[in-house]
Amino acid sequence: MKKYVLVLSFVLLFISPLLPFKAEAKKQSFLHDRTKTYTHLFIYYDGNRATRYQSTYAFDQQSGHWKGKGDDFFWEYETKDIYTIGSHGGTDGEIKRNLKKGERIFTKTPSNLYFTGAVISTKATVKTKAGTFKNCVWIAKERASLYYAPRHGIIKVTDEKGRTIKELIKVSKRR
Repeated sequence: MKKYVLVLSFVLLFISPLLPFKAEAKKQSFLHDRTKTYTHLFIYYDGNRATRYQSTYAFDQQSGHWKGKGDDFFWEYETKDIYTIGSHGGTDGEIKRNLKKGERIFTKTPSNLYFTGAVISTKATVKTKAGTFKNCVWIAKERASLYYAPRHGIIKVTDEKGRTIKELIKVSKRR
């Protein structure tokens, strides 16, 4: 019996770390579902006056972008560790795929690295006009809060006053 315990201990301590399998938490994907269309409402505030703009996005295979009205579009991609989304002006957001509550968010520029926010929750439930989304990542930045839903990307953004400035209002099957 002592012999088996000794062999088992040896295997667990010295051989198992060399084996090719390792338990790793599944990383959330924030990439939009390409079989669907997404309608977002954008709200711009000028004092108490709000201007609303709505755009519906569908994935375009040829360009690899999500196209909306006119020349409106956004792009996104994921690596093993990072989700990135952008539009006309370049990268709009980049987050790690396995964020933890309390983790600080930094933005890198060519000359500096600076703090831009923190993860408030990785299990937030967020209601939008498109529905209720669970297991959302909630990031609080200096002037906004962003909510990312798995398989749907950014679903809601609020400003420093708590006003909604972007919201997912409809998800439909692509025709």
